[in-house]
Amino acid sequence: ALDQLNQVIVLYSWFLPALVEKFQVLMAMGDWEQAVETADRVRSQDQHNIEALRITVLFLLSQESRYSLAANRISDLIEALNRHEPLNAELYYKVARPFARLAGRHHGVLQLTLSLMDRACKLSPPTCTYAAEYGYQQMLLNDLSGATATLKRASTLEQGSQDVLQHQIKCQILSGQLDEAEQQLEFISEIQASLDRTPEMALCGALLSQRQGRADAQAVALLDEALELHMRTVRKLPYNDEYFVKLNPDLLLEIAREYLRRCGAEPEVLDASSPGALLLNKATKLLEIVTKQVPGLLDGQMLLAHARFIGCDFEAALRCCTFCTKADPTFAAASLLQAQIMLRQERFQQAHSVLEQALSHNFAVRESPLFHLVKAKVLQTQSELQEAAKILEAAMKLPGVATQPDSRAADAAARRSGMPELSLHDRCSIHLQLVEVLLALDRVNDASSVMQQAIFQFEGGPQEGRVTIANAQVELKKNDVEKALTMLRGVAPDNPHYHTARKVLADLYLTYRNDKRMYAMCHEELVKANPTVNSYMMLGEAYMKISEPQKAISSFERALRNNPGDSALASRIGKVLVTTHEYVKAIEYYSTAVQKDPSKSMLRHELSELYLELKKYDQAQKELGQLLANEAAAERDLDEANQQVKSLVLLARVHKEQDALPDAIAALMRAKTLENNILARVRIESPDQLSAQREVAADICCHIASYHEFQKDADRALGFYQEALKNFDTHEKSMLALARLHLNRGEMEAAQMQCVTLMKLDPGNQDASMMLADLMMQKSEWEAAIYHFQQLLEKTPGHFRALVKLLQLLRRAGRLKEATRFLKQAERSSPRAALEPGFRFCQGLLHRYMNDPRAALKALNMARRDAEWGESSITNMIEIYLNPENETNWDDLVLDRAQEPGEAVRAAEKLLRELPRSPRQQVLECYTLMCYKTKSHIEKAVSTLLELLNVEREYLPALVCLSQAYLMLKQAPKARNHLKRVAKMNFIAEMADDFERGWLMLSDVYIVSGKYDLAEELCRRCLASNKSCAKAWEFLGVVKEKEMSYKDAASHYENAWRFENEASAAVGYKLSFNYLKAKKYVDAIDVCHKVLTQYPDYPKIRKDVLEKARQALRP
Repeated sequence: ALDQLNQVIVLYSWFLPALVEKFQVLMAMGDWEQAVETADRVRSQDQHNIEALRITVLFLLSQESRYSLAANRISDLIEALNRHEPLNAELYYKVARPFARLAGRHHGVLQLTLSLMDRACKLSPPTCTYAAEYGYQQMLLNDLSGATATLKRASTLEQGSQDVLQHQIKCQILSGQLDEAEQQLEFISEIQASLDRTPEMALCGALLSQRQGRADAQAVALLDEALELHMRTVRKLPYNDEYFVKLNPDLLLEIAREYLRRCGAEPEVLDASSPGALLLNKATKLLEIVTKQVPGLLDGQMLLAHARFIGCDFEAALRCCTFCTKADPTFAAASLLQAQIMLRQERFQQAHSVLEQALSHNFAVRESPLFHLVKAKVLQTQSELQEAAKILEAAMKLPGVATQPDSRAADAAARRSGMPELSLHDRCSIHLQLVEVLLALDRVNDASSVMQQAIFQFEGGPQEGRVTIANAQVELKKNDVEKALTMLRGVAPDNPHYHTARKVLADLYLTYRNDKRMYAMCHEELVKANPTVNSYMMLGEAYMKISEPQKAISSFERALRNNPGDSALASRIGKVLVTTHEYVKAIEYYSTAVQKDPSKSMLRHELSELYLELKKYDQAQKELGQLLANEAAAERDLDEANQQVKSLVLLARVHKEQDALPDAIAALMRAKTLENNILARVRIESPDQLSAQREVAADICCHIASYHEFQKDADRALGFYQEALKNFDTHEKSMLALARLHLNRGEMEAAQMQCVTLMKLDPGNQDASMMLADLMMQKSEWEAAIYHFQQLLEKTPGHFRALVKLLQLLRRAGRLKEATRFLKQAERSSPRAALEPGFRFCQGLLHRYMNDPRAALKALNMARRDAEWGESSITNMIEIYLNPENETNWDDLVLDRAQEPGEAVRAAEKLLRELPRSPRQQVLECYTLMCYKTKSHIEKAVSTLLELLNVEREYLPALVCLSQAYLMLKQAPKARNHLKRVAKMNFIAEMADDFERGWLMLSDVYIVSGKYDLAEELCRRCLASNKSCAKAWEFLGVVKEKEMSYKDAASHYENAWRFENEASAAVGYKLSFNYLKAKKYVDAIDVCHKVLTQYPDYPKIRKDVLEKARQALRP
């Protein structure tokens, strides 16, 4: 048909009927864009063309939500009708009907459609159909008295008209004339044989049932009937203007509202088989149909958003709200719901911005009680309680909040203002929110007063349960726990808020009475009252909370029997078994579940994860192989494709654990390819998933990059980190890793740029903050870095990672005495802080820096079993055991003298076995071998270190350790060559201690060979990175002593003595000896006394210094 019309239009472009027919065909095909374009072409030639104006109005109302522009076009259409068809009553009628049903009860549009119907009625006064339509449109305008009069007149025109009867009944129900409406319905049911059952009649029955307070089941059955009858009439209709009349979106929205009325007002994850979930599902499906056929109907979009909100599908609800606000920025209801959702998602700033934006578009929002409620919630989450209280108190003074308003007047006011009508639930929420805020402000008397008002207003109604729960909180604030418990126990099982009350009651028993039996009993009563899958799940979680896993598993299994196809339930049972360390049972459970139903890929994936955790790599690979075998399904189904990606990522982890990094990278590359295909599909099939899939792609690239980094392939790692950020530009893990990589490569500016970007995205990101401080450390900006960490610790004193960095920085800045204050601050941050492994580690580190090895070992030992701090604690303990006095243990060493290793070396060997295998562990192993001080042990250490350096050529700790081994073997030239390599390396703050050790070793070699200037330069370099380095000060003293500059030597030894915390006998001896040489006899005697107090069996200092100094002082 379209081809034929196009040919006619090409040949006779002036022939408008062909163009009119064309846009009607295009509309029937659903191609609105071309249809409107063709209509505009017609109007450009004939601005009063009735059909072109009709389709334009239909498009504006049904697709675009542009009601004001549609009203202008209807005015043009009325003018065209008056010009071309002034006596055609039927045409006026036909034009008005679809517009009225698509108007979304917009006052301006309905006034114009009413004027069309008025014209039709005047042209043909005896036609009952026109009068009935006129009355119906008056009802849409909420003019019930006018509608009643019109319908009464219509009933005289045609006895027994079905349209008139059903509109009259509905008008009576809405006016509160329930008895008259019931009599009319009974009359119709008696003459049902002569009248067909209509959706309108069934809906009237449902509305009447609801208003008379009858059982919901009856009303729901009538709603179901109304929906079925209605959809049956429109199912096979052609898509034209008459289709919208038959579809009657306004009627469908009424049915949806009635369904939603019975679903509650607050989001709740409902059991799929529960009545509430079934009703919500019906409402959602109905609204999806309406919004698909009439996407421009904002009321439909808004109701769908509300349904999604109640069903906890917040992202979908936000999409509907965004559609509404984009179409009409003044649509306050959408903005208010959007803000409420963002509050639940803890996006407080965004919620506040949405409210401010809504206010800027529509000042009437300020007078809405709902605006006050949401604004107060935003302020409450921002801890601005005084402001929140003021706003809620102002809301209480608004009409219809403190007292029940007249329903008809409230509805009329809502329509005039464009604000959503204040529901009973929202009225109650304002009262209860105010109570909550007043309690938070410790205004208990005021809260009690508001609570009494709430009890008076909502007693005996559907909100009574909520009020009782809130009243219990007031009593708790008064420390009357028993009264609160009594109130909650009084909520009856038939109360709609019974479940919430029982959950609160259970929590009170556990929190205030520590009564686990009653806590479990409350949940058991919930199951008895409503034995649904969700109830059994809650009972299982309750048992888990009180550490009764067997009963929890039993509850989860009962839930699974009620819903055997639920993979999430089966997964929860498996996870509970893993939590209780019943790994054999967990493996058996998962294996049986996947054998029964091989399609449950999620369970097979979890089984593979369990095998990986248990280090059963072959079994993990076997299960993953079966998951990855179904490639054909992955091509068809997005969920299967996502599962394949997860399986490949897990396979990569399995390979990594087996040290097969090339295989791990290959698996991740496969995952990356598959994820790129998913991204391409998601862009078309499911755009709402695009952001989540981009993040998955970024995760994969980040993993690949980390594996390349592990292989020392920095360039490839850099490329994949950058690709990760191209996929998802706010991927924090990649930003941090990229900053760390730049830092290790000495690219300070690039590293800083990544950190600053991350801090802009997340100002509270502590990892980025730590990284910025590392950058400052790398640049040797100690003071700036110290200030940075001090600010961080002022906010979070218990941030032990930051405290460790601060201790290192204070040591390097020579300000270690200030460290005690921060340790005390951390200890006071919480009652259990002193028992935290992180605190013990910090304590041990400080003792080590203060040259108190015994106290350091004691504190570190208390942190050594911790998962987070254990490895660092053990490493420090081993280093202390191997060199407690921080001596140069290669001087004056006599090899091959048979001697047993001391207890310290044995303790170090024992601790080494607790460390996981790593390059650092191998280096520590070599230091332990060298402590045996025999040639064979040292040569074995050299062999191990050379093997390690073949794999990692520039591994600094291994180079330093190898140099020490060569010095111990009296092979100084070899040691010097390796240490020169160390001296030329770029400084990395993380390995500062290893650099320090290497520089000091080379300095010692230079001192021995008489190259004092080179030795002094290396010591200065050490002190530039660590002002507290006692050994560097000591070596500077040695250089000056050899140059016979005793005053300078004494000055350097003073610093060494201070930074050794006056606890090193060797340094004390050198200092006192140089004081003696510099003729500072009193100072020399003072140091001698300090050394002899700590080391009474150190006779050398007494003979060489003390006695000579005393002799020199005698006259």
